[in-house]
Amino acid sequence: MFDGLAGLINRVPWGVVIAGVLFASLAGIFGGGVAKSLQSGGFQDLGSQSSQGVDRLETATGQRSDGGVVALVRIGGGVADPASQAEVEKVQAAMTGNPQMASVATYYQAHAPQLLSSDGRSTLVIGYWKKISDQQAVVAETQLTDKLRGDPNVKLGGYAAINQQLNLIITGDLGRAELMAFPILFLLSLWVFRGLIAALLPPLVGGIVVLGAFLFLQGVTGIHPVSIFALNLATGMGLGLAIDYSLFMVSRFREELARGLDSAAAIRVTLRTAGRTVLFSSLTIAAAVGSLTVFPINFLWSMGLAGIIVALTACAVSLTILPAVLRLLGPRVNALSPRRWRRALNAPPASSGFWYRFSWLVMRRPLAIAVGSAVLLIALGLPLLGIRFNSVDQTDLPAGTAARQVSDAMTSDFGAPSGSSMFVVVEAPPLSSSEPEAVQAFASRLSSVAHVTGVFPPQYVGGDTWWIQVQASGGNFDSSTLQVVRDVRSEQAPFTYLVSGAAPQFVDLQASLASHMALAIAIVVAATLVLLFLLT
Repeated sequence: MFDGLAGLINRVPWGVVIAGVLFASLAGIFGGGVAKSLQSGGFQDLGSQSSQGVDRLETATGQRSDGGVVALVRIGGGVADPASQAEVEKVQAAMTGNPQMASVATYYQAHAPQLLSSDGRSTLVIGYWKKISDQQAVVAETQLTDKLRGDPNVKLGGYAAINQQLNLIITGDLGRAELMAFPILFLLSLWVFRGLIAALLPPLVGGIVVLGAFLFLQGVTGIHPVSIFALNLATGMGLGLAIDYSLFMVSRFREELARGLDSAAAIRVTLRTAGRTVLFSSLTIAAAVGSLTVFPINFLWSMGLAGIIVALTACAVSLTILPAVLRLLGPRVNALSPRRWRRALNAPPASSGFWYRFSWLVMRRPLAIAVGSAVLLIALGLPLLGIRFNSVDQTDLPAGTAARQVSDAMTSDFGAPSGSSMFVVVEAPPLSSSEPEAVQAFASRLSSVAHVTGVFPPQYVGGDTWWIQVQASGGNFDSSTLQVVRDVRSEQAPFTYLVSGAAPQFVDLQASLASHMALAIAIVVAATLVLLFLLT
């Protein structure tokens, strides 16, 4: 197979390079904007209790269950000032004009004290989304942000705003990371290859791989939602594998030239040796990362998909476009290098120097080196024993972002309860003589659960569905709050009920991960053993 590929590249290197240029151009044109097609959220198992609770509540109310969009409006003149009322009405009109908005609540309509800050200088305008997806809510919130952009008196918060602002941070950070990564990679390549032309090849391959991964992700979004976080993996892993495989291929090609082979023969040997390693490496990585697709959580499924795409794209580019470029360059791959470095390139294999001495040290003391290395790696990994996992909420945003400021202000200025909020969705009819009393009694029992600081009166929301809000003292992902979820779910009741919210979703996420972990590990082990057996 590799001889056949080498023959094709040696016959039509320009054709392969032109095809690569066309591929990179199309990838940049059609895949460059993939971030706009990727989805927010996707951290829940849709078959979990928390997801079922959200779906039942949203079906009954016709609205999203996450609290909607919250506008913090500064009214310097107080609520009686006409200018303050005009500012609130402007925000209300912007919300009402959005087709995804179900209803809007303001202080001037309800005169609810919880919508007015303790100093009377700020008020909240709350818009409740219709029953739409996470991504639709983010798009609608972005439209609302654009309408109110430039108004210093308005800040937007809420779940959709948190996701939208996280998306902006992610895409911005990725752009900055790429601008930083390519110069660093070039300098490292220059240090390794000791030549300008050779040093340019790994970043070139990395750029093509990343663009290609973006193109394929864009194609997948047409048939299945893909998480925005797949971009992080596609960029980081794409650059890493592209550089790694480029080092294999370019180094081997230069070594074969130094041994006296011509360019065509050097390409054949390079593909049979380094190319074979690249192929099996990419298949092993694709199988290992692809094991994430067994989890019924879109965030992890997207990561697994991106890993497969990146590994196979890096392999394809490294085995086709890169060898074709090397074939055209030939000995010129060593061009634009200092004379001293050029002499080193043509020198026979090293018989002195640090790496030569180090290799002999390893071979003389293999057991001691192996034990010492294992101890060092275990010591470096010990901090992971204290790792704390969480999911995504407003605390992941920097303090200066609008959604974080709105969340903090609701607690400090509007008397919103601190800690974690969750809700219980009860399936019970409203008119039966016994059901309302049973629901009320159940809500009263929840008040006695440890670390529960408040339980709001049950509300009938339609469709034989009741809604009970429960407040816990800890944060969304604190161990005490997660125990509250388990304790509430263990309560006995004469009706069916579902517990949902940020903390219950995290509990269900952990349970889903645990239930699918064995299958994912089995796939990794089996695929690695089979592929490494075929390699060796």
